[in-house]
Amino acid sequence: MKTLKTVPMLKNLDEKVLIMMCDYLKPVVYNENSFVFRMGDPLDCMLFIVEGTMWTYYSPSTSDTDTTSEAAATSPSSILMTTKALRKGEFYGEELLKWGSPTFTTLPISTRHVRSQRKVEAFALMADDLATIVSKCQLQWDLNNCDNPQEMKIMAVSSITKAIRRFRTSRHRSTTERLLEEVIGEKVG
Repeated sequence: MKTLKTVPMLKNLDEKVLIMMCDYLKPVVYNENSFVFRMGDPLDCMLFIVEGTMWTYYSPSTSDTDTTSEAAATSPSSILMTTKALRKGEFYGEELLKWGSPTFTTLPISTRHVRSQRKVEAFALMADDLATIVSKCQLQWDLNNCDNPQEMKIMAVSSITKAIRRFRTSRHRSTTERLLEEVIGEKVG
């Protein structure tokens, strides 16, 4: 749970939702030197590292430069990579949380290669599990990920209105059932 709270999009999320997320985390193990994600592949889970080290890296594309000669293709500037180590307590795949916010459409794409340095133990939050969590806790999720105060007020009013309708419907149903029981003389439902 402590690691979940280090994720900027989750740090203010309701405790009950975080507990539910913990219930959906799946333990995963990656052997030494294994690709976890390749740049351009769908990001179908978010990883929370428990043990070991992963490297994230990407290479600036050579199409960003105007040179096309072979010498330019093998120059040091074309083979430079941006790397970052991910260690115990860190995570990868926060883009998946942004995908889970508004509507569930196409999965986000990994913007980096992610590879284990040695054996890595982690917990994975799968995209379909995130969809389940968001559907069960829609209001908390939306309020947590809403930056616009006016939008937040609209969501709160909408939620209260829906709750009142549900209450009235259930109260109306029970009144109707009671009347039927009196008329028929038997218990209904």
